Amino acid sequence: MISSYALGHELGAPPMSPATPIVFVVDDDISVRESLELLIRCEGWQPDRAR
Repeated sequence: MISSYALGHELGAPPMSPATPIVFVVDDDISVRESLELLIRCEGWQPDRAR
């Protein structure tokens, strides 16, 4: 049995709103960064470049 505490919330607590995951892309090759950003965006996530 999985308790609600194990799932990261308590019984009766309001559900968390779904957030878009942010994925940080770090690579020294601009073509790799751009390709990964497109792939990440296609999966519904939010890419962000390390600056």
